[in-house]
Amino acid sequence: MRKPKPKPFFSRSLMRTNMLLLSLLLVSGMLIAMFPFTYQLTKQLLRDSQTRQSRRLLEQTGQGIEFYLESMLETAEYLAATPETVRYLAGDDSAGAEVRRRLQVIAATRADYYHLVLLSTDGTLLTSRETVRQNPYRDFRREDWYSRAIEAGGEPIFTSSRVENLFFGDYPWVITTVKAIYDDGRLVGMLLIDLNYERIESILQATRQDDNRGYVFIVGSDGRLVYHPQQQLIYSGIKTERLDLAEEGAPDLPVMAGDAMYLSAHSDLSGWTMVSVQNTAALVSIPDAWILIYVLVGLAFFALAAILSWYFANRLTRPLQSLQTSMKRFEQGDLNTLADTNATLEIADLGESFNRMTMRIRDLLAESAATEEQKRQSELLALQAQIRPHFLYNTLESIIWMAEIGENENVVAMTSALSKLLRAQIAGGAEVVRLDEEIAYTNHYLTIQSLRYGERLDYDLVLEPGLEGIGVLRLVLQPLVENAIYHGIRHKTGKGLVRIEARSDGDHLVIEVWDNGVGFKNPDNWRHVNMNPDGGIGLKNVEDRILLFFGQQYRLEIESRTRTADDPETMLTTVVRIRHPKVTP
Repeated sequence: MRKPKPKPFFSRSLMRTNMLLLSLLLVSGMLIAMFPFTYQLTKQLLRDSQTRQSRRLLEQTGQGIEFYLESMLETAEYLAATPETVRYLAGDDSAGAEVRRRLQVIAATRADYYHLVLLSTDGTLLTSRETVRQNPYRDFRREDWYSRAIEAGGEPIFTSSRVENLFFGDYPWVITTVKAIYDDGRLVGMLLIDLNYERIESILQATRQDDNRGYVFIVGSDGRLVYHPQQQLIYSGIKTERLDLAEEGAPDLPVMAGDAMYLSAHSDLSGWTMVSVQNTAALVSIPDAWILIYVLVGLAFFALAAILSWYFANRLTRPLQSLQTSMKRFEQGDLNTLADTNATLEIADLGESFNRMTMRIRDLLAESAATEEQKRQSELLALQAQIRPHFLYNTLESIIWMAEIGENENVVAMTSALSKLLRAQIAGGAEVVRLDEEIAYTNHYLTIQSLRYGERLDYDLVLEPGLEGIGVLRLVLQPLVENAIYHGIRHKTGKGLVRIEARSDGDHLVIEVWDNGVGFKNPDNWRHVNMNPDGGIGLKNVEDRILLFFGQQYRLEIESRTRTADDPETMLTTVVRIRHPKVTP
């Protein structure tokens, strides 16, 4: 009883569905793989955009601070340059009233000026505020800003954030502009302008972003804070700030510290450094609406891929299924059936070959009706060897399941071999052909069978040089190979081997087909089997054709023995031999 052939991994009836599913899985995998890349790209674009915006805001902040400091320097230059100021600091007390009046006028017009103070070198001071009194416990000449102003040689300097301790009982946090005043090259005193942060804070607030995204602070030339929006928390130790990154960061070179990005810009006028701090985690957070757009675009691509996959799957499988249907009708006896050739490449070529074959068969059947019965029977059997609808059906089925599992190279090889096999069969021509043509035809058949059987079948062709042009009966070698496969190799366990040898023996041509199959149990009974189980020609019919053409003295010779368990796998157990005179094709 013939064993059922195992189903391919992809069921033939579901070929279109399987192709669709594979395409959708591929597209889904690509979309899933692209999503992290797109997500990271979007985050990077958001980060770059926010960095550019931070640079612009930092530039605007620097311009605002410098414009403000320039106005304060103008005030300092005006006060330091008046003769009354120099006279007062030089020891002329009569100029003190006029100097105080000017200090009070300026303080009244500038709410951001906390103190305007003139300090003489002898330790006395004059301030715009009459209600304060000098702190007797502090000597301003020992302060850091005092020595720095002297080193500046009359150029104004700006301090970092500090506590003003010149006055008793009043210790505000201020930023101070200090200018040393000279009279004929002699230091006579200092001018101090204390700022109360109001104007600086308003400038920074005007360019400040959302609290969750970033802020700007200022660091002095001495590395200490000038201004910070959370300055009290920093001085109390509740909050810390990376002041060391102020010098490392630059507008074109951000410095990262955890989730914070530091950009800095230096002011040559004041020596201060403006630092922008951005929360990158908040910067690159993608809104839910954007994520929804990504999902919708992905679904749209998925739907488009499904439509295209269905279209191309139909376009590929419909011609194969149509050709298979035509083969089934042909196998059932409908010799007028024609395959649809509206396909491309090998499939269209295969359909055209099948159609030419069916038309040729009808013509040959009509011509053979007038011939002598025995010859007609022999030719008919030869034609049946060409037709082999069951062999064609099995071959097409193998092509389909190999296509389903993606063995594209094997599909092309088997389709090409089948096309050449059919083309050679329907070509017609003389009864005697060249030996190399007959071997080439048989080689196409062996290519198909080796692809069907896989590693279970191997074959070898040995042709003696110089015999290529010798004549041999057309379509006489392939049935012998078919017999070796179906009666010897198919029932054998392990790897099968078919060897074809052609040699010269005097005036005769000898062709031998060897196999290492199971062997004949009774070699004398082979003439009673007229057909192979799958519809091919039996050895008896091949011998009848040889007798008909060359005469009664030429017959098939068979040597065979039954394989035993101790035999090597490579041992050749059966040979079928054809021997006839050398003829010219």
